[in-house]
Amino acid sequence: MHARTILVAAVAIAALAGPGPATAAPQAPPKVRLDVFFERGGALWQSSRTVAQTPGVAAAAIRAVFAGPNPPEAAAGVGSAVPAGSRLRGISVSGATATVDVSRAFAAAGDRASVRMRVAQVVYTATQFPAIDHVRLEVAGKVVHSIAGTPVPQPAARPSFYRLLPAILVAQPAIGERIPATATIAGSADVFEAALTVRIVNAKGRLLALQHITATCGTGCRGTYTATLHYQVVRSQPGTVVIFDGGGTTAHPHVVRVPVRLS
Repeated sequence: MHARTILVAAVAIAALAGPGPATAAPQAPPKVRLDVFFERGGALWQSSRTVAQTPGVAAAAIRAVFAGPNPPEAAAGVGSAVPAGSRLRGISVSGATATVDVSRAFAAAGDRASVRMRVAQVVYTATQFPAIDHVRLEVAGKVVHSIAGTPVPQPAARPSFYRLLPAILVAQPAIGERIPATATIAGSADVFEAALTVRIVNAKGRLLALQHITATCGTGCRGTYTATLHYQVVRSQPGTVVIFDGGGTTAHPHVVRVPVRLS
């Protein structure tokens, strides 16, 4: 049989058989939540980003830091010491040390406080992963030991920047996050006698939930804390998680406010 005759016959049979099995719609890749560190009130501020799962999670986290705070964070006073135009050139990990190569813009002039903060943002963001304990910083492929006259630890670890942590660090929830009616508030703190009070208030400042908790360490050492609060609202609305040291009605040296969305 002629090849053309065979082709025509095959097309006819296919038409009679109807369409083949439907192709399954592609599934969205799984998501992963990453910690990112910015600056708020002169101290490190922890936030988060949700991205598509990727083998390069450390690179994704650092790129999110370089992208800067989102609008709700910026409105709440969150900023970044990372100079504009900074970009990640590459990252590699060997023996629990991440070599982070950044563009020359990262080494822009700045005072000691701003330089230490920008390096701390990178170090804290990179070392959230169990496989990374230290960061070796490179600028345009070369290891740097100072930026604008400010020494850069090589390699750097979180203890190098402990003094940049606020007295009360909030790891959860992030600014602008929608929190469920049973909300988990978590972070770390170094406050007197490790005593903390957590509140949830609505858009009008009305108290919806309150809990007194104790961090795992305090008065000169940093401990972790977790609180679970239950609240009710008749409709979704803005709200605030308020965390401060101590209890009762005495003055509180440290107060942190996290704008959220109440469910």
